Amino acid sequence: DTDVLSSQHIMLYYPLADEVNTIPLIEHLYAMHKTVYLPVTVGDDIILRTYEGQEKMRCGAFRIMEPTTADVVLSCDRLVVIVPGAAFDKVGHRLGRGRGYYDRWFASCKSVVSMIKIGVCFPFQMMPEIPYETHDVMMDRVVY
Repeated sequence: DTDVLSSQHIMLYYPLADEVNTIPLIEHLYAMHKTVYLPVTVGDDIILRTYEGQEKMRCGAFRIMEPTTADVVLSCDRLVVIVPGAAFDKVGHRLGRGRGYYDRWFASCKSVVSMIKIGVCFPFQMMPEIPYETHDVMMDRVVY
């Protein structure tokens, strides 16, 4: 994706077994000297940490690998965000796993409109329509 390759700052997720494998992309972007952020679960929220290689990762909440680097507070402006989901529709609505981590994180960002939000899923996760509420943040596009 052009936005991912042209951006210096990219937030991805470290995949669970049933999610699209982003590890090759994480490694590729890191090798290109991009700043890669991964979410870390803290209580009911996620915070971001910089990815600095597999040797600085540990198993965290929900058995998801997460960086052991320092917490990062960054401007969300022009950040490319790669987001997993249980299901998406073609207009960009997302159904998560039901705990609202990404919804709360998006709500905490002042410039969510200037982010490039890309949902990533398998083809079978694409649905004709996803129920949504007014506070739900839509993806700019979905890759499947």
